[in-house]
Amino acid sequence: MKSITRSQLTTLPEYFGRYIQLCDDVDAITAIHTSIRELDHETIQKWKELGDQIYAPGKWTVKDILQHIIDTERIFAYRALCIARNEKQTFLSFDENAYAEQSQASKRTLENLVEELILTHHSTKALF
Repeated sequence: MKSITRSQLTTLPEYFGRYIQLCDDVDAITAIHTSIRELDHETIQKWKELGDQIYAPGKWTVKDILQHIIDTERIFAYRALCIARNEKQTFLSFDENAYAEQSQASKRTLENLVEELILTHHSTKALF
């Protein structure tokens, strides 16, 4: 599977374009390596200090956000696999809020979520 950089994208999906524009202009493998490297002890300590705080009513905790990233990466990795295998069916959408409600991220440790995120990154890297 060929990995491209942000600047090589000719069109951006409306909803995701705002997120894509925030990314470094690197290929997916480089981005995954960077993310793994940045998930160090110091970062985790900063997140631990936040605990289960939210910045506004109805918003997510750090644990909720990490679980969302894991879930979303898995969904998009599946979609990338489908594209690579020339799947003809339309992809189902997913409701991130419904997923968050069912995830029970608050019952997990921050370390466990980070470990799963790193494993998910390695799996995505292997796919690409």
